[in-house]
Amino acid sequence: MTVIITLFAIALGIYVVMGLLFAMGLFLPARQKNGAQLFVSVVIAARNEERSLPDCLYSVLNQTYPENLFEVIVVDDRSEDRTASMVQQFAEKHSNVRLIQIKEKAEKISGKKNALEQGIKVSRGDILLFTDADCTVQNTWIEGMVRYFTNDVGLVIGASFTKSAAWFERLQSFDFAAMKAAACGITNLGLPFAASGQNLAYRKAAFDEVGGFEKIRHRISGDDVLMMQLIRKLTKWKIVFSDDVGTFNSTRPEPTLRAFIHQRSRWASNTEMMLTMSPIFFIYLVSVYAFNVGLAGGLIAGIWNQLILSIAVFGWINKLIVDFLVTFLGFKKFSKPFSFSIFLTWFFLQTPYVLWVGLRGGLGLFKWK
Repeated sequence: MTVIITLFAIALGIYVVMGLLFAMGLFLPARQKNGAQLFVSVVIAARNEERSLPDCLYSVLNQTYPENLFEVIVVDDRSEDRTASMVQQFAEKHSNVRLIQIKEKAEKISGKKNALEQGIKVSRGDILLFTDADCTVQNTWIEGMVRYFTNDVGLVIGASFTKSAAWFERLQSFDFAAMKAAACGITNLGLPFAASGQNLAYRKAAFDEVGGFEKIRHRISGDDVLMMQLIRKLTKWKIVFSDDVGTFNSTRPEPTLRAFIHQRSRWASNTEMMLTMSPIFFIYLVSVYAFNVGLAGGLIAGIWNQLILSIAVFGWINKLIVDFLVTFLGFKKFSKPFSFSIFLTWFFLQTPYVLWVGLRGGLGLFKWK
C-alpha cells in the first residue's frame, strides 16, 4: 500500500509541476518576428478528400502572401474518389498549384509519410508548410507563419482548432484547445513536446539535416511530432510556437465517438518513441497515465478505505486547479471563449478517456485512412 501511495504522489507531483510550467510558458510574450519573404511550398497529402479539399484549396490560395512566392503541392495518395480531378481543375486555373499522384502503396513507410515525402522531393521552397486536406486556413496564414522564421528558427508549430456547434463537437474543440495550450506553454519555455501536421512549418534544410523521414518511416503516424522531435534532438535549429491568431487553422471535428477515439489512439501510439527521442516528455506521459489510474482506482478503493479516498480526492482537487489554470490561460492567449460548463464536463470525462485512449494507442488498436 505504501509503495502505491508513493507512486501516486510522484505522479501527482509531476502532473502539478508540468502544469505550472505550461501555465508559466503561456505568460511569455510573443517571439520577435522576421520581415523577410521566403519561398514557401505548401504540401498537402490527400486521400479520398473530394468533399473537403475544395474548401481547403480555396483558403490556401486566397493569401496575403505574394502569389509568386509560394506553391501548393497536393499529393493524391491512391484516392478512389474525385480528389485528383479536383486538384487538376485548380491547377488549370492557378499556375502555382501542382498535383502529384501515387498509384501504388509504398512498402515500409506509412501512406501519409510517403505522400508528404513525394511532395517534399519536388518542392522548391525554403520553407515547407503543411496542413491537412480537411482544414481551412486564414488568408494571413502563410505570411504569419513565415514571419516566425528568424535566422535561428528551423520549425514553427502552428495551432488549429475544431469548428464546433453541437455538444460533442464543443467537447472535442475544448480538448483540442487544451492540448494546444499545453504545447504552446512548454514550447515557449524551450521544451517543445507536441506538434500537429494540421498546421506545421519547417525549413527544408532542417528536414534534410535529419535525413527526412528515414528514422521514423516505420511508424504509422508521427509525420509531425516525431519530425519535430528529430529536429529538436539532432540539429541546432530553434523551435517556436505561433500564437498569432492570424495563423490559426480550422479543422472539422470527428463525426462520431468511435472516430474520435481512433484519432486520439493514433496520436497516443507514438508514446514509446518518446523514450529515446524526448525522455522528459515520455516520463510526463507515463506519469499522466499513472496519475489517472490512481485517480480512478482511488475512488473505487476508497469505498472500503477512507485514507485512500482522502488521497484520491486530494489528487482530484489538484488536477482540477491545474487543468483550469492551463486551459483558462490558453483560451485567453488564443482569444477563444472559455466555457466553464464544457470545462467541467471535459474534466470529469478526461480520466476514463486518457485510460482508454492510452491503452488502445499502446496496443495499436486504431484505424488509418
